[in-house]
Amino acid sequence: ATTEEMLSMKISSSAGSYSCPSFEEYESCLKACFASEAGSEIWCALEEGGYPCLSILADGRQAVVNWFAEEGGDMAASLGDEGAAGVVSFCGGQYETAAYQVISTDDAMKCALAFFHTQDCPDCIDWEEL
Repeated sequence: ATTEEMLSMKISSSAGSYSCPSFEEYESCLKACFASEAGSEIWCALEEGGYPCLSILADGRQAVVNWFAEEGGDMAASLGDEGAAGVVSFCGGQYETAAYQVISTDDAMKCALAFFHTQDCPDCIDWEEL
C-alpha cells in the first residue's frame, strides 16, 4: 500500500464529523461541508483535534483558511485582496476575520485537497504568517 492509501483524514465541521480513508471520500466530504447553507467551520487533520491542521471558514462563495503546524506553533492565514479593508463575518457572525484574508471557496477547496497529500502549508494560495 502506498502512503497515500494509508492516510485517513479526519474532517470536523458544522455539518458533522467524517473519517475519510481515501482522497475521493475526503474530497466528497469537503464538497458536502462547503455546500452547507449556513456556512461552515471545517477542520482537517490526520487525527481529530490533531496537528498539523487546516481550518476553513466558508460561507457561500468566500472563505478564510488557517494552517496550524502544531498547537502554539507556526500558523498562517490565507491572503486574498491585500487592499481590502474592514472585517468579514462567517458562520452567522460567530467569527470575524480581516477582509484581506478572504479568498474564494474554490481556492479554499484547492488548499484542503493539497493538504491531504502533505499536511504542509499548501502553496496554491498566498499566506500571511501569524
